[in-house]
Amino acid sequence: MDTPSTLETLHARMTAAKLTSDVDPLSRISAVLSDDLHTVAAHSQLERMLQALQPLNVARETVGRPPGALPPNGAGPHADFDLVVRGRLGEGGMGVVELAEQRSLGREVALKRLHKKPQHEAEGYALLDEARIHGSLEHPNVAPVHAVGADREFGPVVVLKRVSGQSWGKALRADATRLPQQPDALERHLRVLIQVCHALDYAHSRGVLHRDVKPENVMLGEFGEVYLMDWGLALRRDGLVAGRTLPIAGTPAYMAPEMVRGDAEAIDERSDVFLLGATLHEVLCGAPRHLAESMSATMMRALHAEAVVYGDEVPADLGAIANRACARTRTCASRTCAPSARPSRASSRCARPTRWWPARKRCWTGRMAETRGPSTKRSSCWSRRCVRGRAALRAARARPLSRADVRARAPRGRRAARRGVAAGAR
Repeated sequence: MDTPSTLETLHARMTAAKLTSDVDPLSRISAVLSDDLHTVAAHSQLERMLQALQPLNVARETVGRPPGALPPNGAGPHADFDLVVRGRLGEGGMGVVELAEQRSLGREVALKRLHKKPQHEAEGYALLDEARIHGSLEHPNVAPVHAVGADREFGPVVVLKRVSGQSWGKALRADATRLPQQPDALERHLRVLIQVCHALDYAHSRGVLHRDVKPENVMLGEFGEVYLMDWGLALRRDGLVAGRTLPIAGTPAYMAPEMVRGDAEAIDERSDVFLLGATLHEVLCGAPRHLAESMSATMMRALHAEAVVYGDEVPADLGAIANRACARTRTCASRTCAPSARPSRASSRCARPTRWWPARKRCWTGRMAETRGPSTKRSSCWSRRCVRGRAALRAARARPLSRADVRARAPRGRRAARRGVAAGAR
């Protein structure tokens, strides 16, 4: 039941974040800059980082060029510039991502910059903080940061790997009619989720929280790559001060309850695990976990985070994983609401569904369950043969070896050498 104090607190926090009921619940909410951020930034060497930025030779074309058309070095009107911007890849609340050509290496890169050149140095701290956190994460599922520099027209810029492909959210919408009924499609998207778990687990080992995990922030490359993108809301775990209230930041349709409350003491790695569970919920049901008709209703659902009763079309194991990852972190009579009910690591077996593969269900004893197609008999025979083979191997290892067995297992070359020495001695 919603108490008046809860509703008033939520309304006050939405007002402070300049949120109204007509705002899209799927849109990202960026933290509002405050004097505290400037103080933290000054102590975290961002000011010295901004002053030490080297200028980048960036040119911008007025006429677009087809993607992938790289002119030879020294050709064109921008021969003296290493980075030539060819178009725009996307735009967000904090800045713009442009498509650029790095002429020295003959490759396409992504260039992230602010909307306009900052009037004060502190206005560029957020972009530099993102670049510093993102650049410290070297993992196959995190897009690398190539360089950080200064643009004469827009101030600080970040050069990133250009990922060619589509977002995971777009791929989920394309398979909406196949999920979760068709095992092949479900397994494919679960494998993507496991790669995101790997990226988050590595970030957590470095003390970094993402805070905005969702399918739209995951890129699927053309050659099977999976990248967790958009580290603009990421922060370091040791930078959270107990007792401090953080501003609302993230995507309301996926948020954990402690993110809505802004409880700095409760926000930790389990908050990202909650976002993983909300993402798994979207894979299973085709819609975000907290999505409602308005922003206020969505925020209220995120604050309560009630367990979901899944239908028969959703595998029970996966539904249980999603509910456990999205368990509330406040005191409750039910054990599922305790803080320990939510996995503390993104790589936990309770957080990622590695034991469940619908295309080939194999139990831990090695016996093959029913599989699709005409290969059922062959698979079951193969599994029985494997079981018998393992039993024979265990029995052979338990039996003591005789002298004849030792001679039989010796390498032929060594036996031949010994025979030759013995023959020479005679």
